[in-house]
Amino acid sequence: MIIWNVVGLAALLALFALWFVVIKQIWDRNRKDEAKLIVWIAFVVLAPFFGAFCWLLWDNWLREKAQQDF
Repeated sequence: MIIWNVVGLAALLALFALWFVVIKQIWDRNRKDEAKLIVWIAFVVLAPFFGAFCWLLWDNWLREKAQQDF
């Protein structure tokens, strides 16, 4: 089960990397207002998903750790 968490985390990090590339392209075109708007929207939309994913990763790790202890 941990392997799927790692794959999901890698996909999420790839999404963030792509997001930063898009922001960099917009920023280089001197459209700083649009870049700032996209950053704020992405934080509002993506941050809860990232937090939930990290919580699920932590929860699954704790469950597997508890099963190994017994």
